[in-house]
Amino acid sequence: MVSEVKAAVQDINRKQFRLKALEREVRINKDLYDAFFKRIQETSATSDLQTANARVVDQAFVPQSPVKPKKSLIVAIAVLVGLLVSCGIAFLLEMLNNTVRTARDVEEKLNLPVLGVLPRLTDKKLDGQIHSLFTNKEQHGFGEAIRTIRTSINLSAMDQEHKLFAVTSTVPGEGKSSTASNMALALGQLGKTLLIDCDLRRPVVGKNFNVKGGSAGLANLLTGTASVAEAVHKVDGIDVVPCGLVPPNPQELLASERFGTLLKKLKEHYDYVVLDCPPVQNVSDVLMVSRHCDGLIYVVEAGRMQVNAIQVAVGRLLQARAPVTGAVLNKINPSQKDAYGYSQGYYDHDGYYSGTA
Repeated sequence: MVSEVKAAVQDINRKQFRLKALEREVRINKDLYDAFFKRIQETSATSDLQTANARVVDQAFVPQSPVKPKKSLIVAIAVLVGLLVSCGIAFLLEMLNNTVRTARDVEEKLNLPVLGVLPRLTDKKLDGQIHSLFTNKEQHGFGEAIRTIRTSINLSAMDQEHKLFAVTSTVPGEGKSSTASNMALALGQLGKTLLIDCDLRRPVVGKNFNVKGGSAGLANLLTGTASVAEAVHKVDGIDVVPCGLVPPNPQELLASERFGTLLKKLKEHYDYVVLDCPPVQNVSDVLMVSRHCDGLIYVVEAGRMQVNAIQVAVGRLLQARAPVTGAVLNKINPSQKDAYGYSQGYYDHDGYYSGTA
């Protein structure tokens, strides 16, 4: 009987423990339900609310032109940079340029007096007339430039005989032959003048003055195959002695006593004798010729040869005791200013010409 009661009590305790456990589970589930239900209500309450995070400040419009890139600004900057770079390059080239370009360069770098300057000819129609451009009345500026050289030569040695002149340059193509021809034409207005082509390697005087090919010339006189009367040709108011047949030994002919004797004889019959000589840098013929001359005119093309090369060539002449009278600056640009800002002008028929209207 006691055992039955004890078993009944124990069964009741187990059921009571189970009941409490179930009650706790119910309470927890109820709390979860209440929490979820409350969250659902809050979500439902706030779902109808629209929170605005932006507002219209101004109405949008389609632009008439692109905002970027700013082409005008880019072009302006490019032009400015290009101008600065070009100026820098120009100054750099100016500093590195070691040529003779102005009359001041001739006096300072070569230590030679400037007898005159000749302008650069831009008209292609005058290419075949350069040797006799002095007689072209339309080229007033060139004619006055030659007259200036003629006056400088006559004034360079008024206290002594000054009748026989040699004309040379550093290299071919600087205008020595055209300068010699025009100077002879200018001197022909003052007295009886003779032009001799002493460039027995590359003669041009006979061709320039249309002397018949194969005519007797200086080479024939020096070899004794022609007389002076046969070698002299009258052209444009002056007498011209071309090269004649090109000899195989030009330097030996110019160094011979016959050449010196011929020049002395010609000086007795002419007021002026102009010798068109070879360039100094290539050959030494002019060193032989200069021994018999009263003066030597050195032609320098502006902006072509380096100063060092010209100084070496002039030094060779001075070592040979050549009577260097001065230099002629050829092919200058009258409108270009020198390093000191002075215009390289020259006198023309109407007055001083500096390249400006």
